[in-house]
Amino acid sequence: MLTTSRGQSRWSLKPEIGKLGTGYMKITEEIKVGTLNVACDGGKGHLGHPTVYLNLEDKGEVVCPYCSKKYIFDKSQADHAAH
Repeated sequence: MLTTSRGQSRWSLKPEIGKLGTGYMKITEEIKVGTLNVACDGGKGHLGHPTVYLNLEDKGEVVCPYCSKKYIFDKSQADHAAH
């Protein structure tokens, strides 16, 4: 059986949970948006990633699971877009 440096079998090893923006999920860019729903495709044309639709309603911010861009809801931009 294969074991890790901690003596656990590789089948019982559980990934450590890191805080958002540290360690496992480094934020690549912060983007302020005026809507609670955004679509992210990585922004690099055919070199990007599949389009994912992200919802900011719970925390007012969300991180794309593909490219680690952080979208932050900005009420002032929402007000500006409404006029």
